[in-house]
Amino acid sequence: MTAKKPLSARHDAFARLYVETGIASKAYREARIPRKGSSEKSIHEGASHLLANPQVKARIAELRAKAAEDTGYTLAEALKEYEEARVLAMKGTKDAKPSASAAVAAVTGKAKLFGLVVEKTDNETRLGLSAEMRSVMKAMGREVF
Repeated sequence: MTAKKPLSARHDAFARLYVETGIASKAYREARIPRKGSSEKSIHEGASHLLANPQVKARIAELRAKAAEDTGYTLAEALKEYEEARVLAMKGTKDAKPSASAAVAAVTGKAKLFGLVVEKTDNETRLGLSAEMRSVMKAMGREVF
């Protein structure tokens, strides 16, 4: 068996920046991986290839687990909060009527936790950044897009 090559400094930087921002192309650029003059298309393709790299995937998972551990906020807690919000939205309160839109927002949040919803904005694709990670990043005082 051959030993696995360690993750390069740039690939590690990409993984860290991706976990921090949730935007693969931004992480790719900031890790200084693309050549000068690279097209947006080639940057997106390069970022996508890195996200598919098993070593990079493993590093991203490791960084996410550490961030979640550091904050003490878990997927189970987030799921419980979304479910409580959904139930409250459906029942309403003495001051507010039931709200279908709030219930839908809670269900959407739950779906995001499990990666069932992928958000895209302005050619910057957020691949795999769950609501849990957004909460983790906010708790760490990091900007979340």
